[in-house]
Amino acid sequence: MGCMIQWHCDHCGTMRIGRDLREHGDPYQFACTVVRHGRTIVAHGGVSSERIDFAGERRSIVRELLRPLGIKRVRWSRMRDGKEIWREFPV
Repeated sequence: MGCMIQWHCDHCGTMRIGRDLREHGDPYQFACTVVRHGRTIVAHGGVSSERIDFAGERRSIVRELLRPLGIKRVRWSRMRDGKEIWREFPV
């Protein structure tokens, strides 16, 4: 399982997560836009080729990627019954 961020500028990029992801160009199963706000990464517009969430091994590899960058938490939202519900986990 691998995780990477392709930075488009100093605070915005594309995060990809995949079973066989080692470097840019490798296949991946999940992608989202990430925006850095200080020590927080906010994930937007996630899309997946299968059911995937920030749990278990995926959460560990995201932490491993973000800790050296000084990130302290990851936030994202879900729509439920027309309401936006925010979720987060500490890095």
